[in-house]
Amino acid sequence: MKILVTGACGVTSRSVTRGLRRDCSAKLEIIGAGIFKNQYALYEGIYDTTVSLPTCKSPEYTDRLNDLLEKENFDAALIIPEPEVAVWAKEKFSVPNLIPNSQIISNLSDKKLLNLLLNHTQNVPKSNFISKEDANEAMESWSIYPCWVRPVYFGVTSGRGAVKCSNKEMVLRHINESMFSSEWQISEFVSGRNIAVSLLYKNSELIETAMYERIEYFQGSLFDSGVSGNISKGKIFHDDNLLEQMTSLIKIVIAKLQTEVDGFITVDLLLGDDQIAKVTEINVRPTAPVEAYSLANIPILGNWLEQILSFDLTTAMSDKKIPSYIFRDIDGKILVKEAHKLQVF
Repeated sequence: MKILVTGACGVTSRSVTRGLRRDCSAKLEIIGAGIFKNQYALYEGIYDTTVSLPTCKSPEYTDRLNDLLEKENFDAALIIPEPEVAVWAKEKFSVPNLIPNSQIISNLSDKKLLNLLLNHTQNVPKSNFISKEDANEAMESWSIYPCWVRPVYFGVTSGRGAVKCSNKEMVLRHINESMFSSEWQISEFVSGRNIAVSLLYKNSELIETAMYERIEYFQGSLFDSGVSGNISKGKIFHDDNLLEQMTSLIKIVIAKLQTEVDGFITVDLLLGDDQIAKVTEINVRPTAPVEAYSLANIPILGNWLEQILSFDLTTAMSDKKIPSYIFRDIDGKILVKEAHKLQVF
């Protein structure tokens, strides 16, 4: 079977690929396509073939991708970067895949629209959305401190540009000095466990679930938010109450939008002592440590491919109630290539 994985140079796509090979008993020919800004992926050896594509924002992307699809005749595609998921949902390329539709993507990926969908529940933090131009006036009516200040734009990840502020002056200084965004979310600061809940759907049916807690981050001390985007330590666990809260929220989204949900959804949340989850964002893709599920014998990646192909590929079974710890480090295997053997894009 020939499988396309997009965003192939990225940490998450490589994690997906390693996990997929571990989950699936069938022989997979995996072709990684991407811009290869991180050239480590060219030589890591996890892809059978690598193909250069322009960024999905490029006017050349659609034609180049269609040429690749016609040439390779893929059995399935796993679309990983969030902006690329949005393009595939809109363009509806010919290769089989399982991703959310454009309506789901636009509402889940936009923090303001997501907050509007769920603000009648107890599962989102109290928030206000302001523009950089109107920040001074908008902050006059905000009285909850400390607060969490985050940029609002499609595809923003992790703690990029986010900061905890203890007063109005700190908020305004951060927004006015930052180049991250012209739109900002001001939220109540919620303490608690930082958790990702992974949900796999097909036609709004929940196929598989998994979850992990983020415990420590690589170089987290260098970021105002303490969140660098990649964890060095985490914990895979299962919580029925938490799962019920998250699936209930997805049902609310489906009902309000009157549509179906498909694909791999990741809900980021904070879980306090009261056990009420506060959702900070919902991603329409896996997260970087997703390979860890495979190592814990939770074959959610293999299940994703199974649902695209409509036949069984996985045999792994896991007792999700037995927790497992995730350990990651940046000093992976060093790759050395002679200069004349380097691939040039």
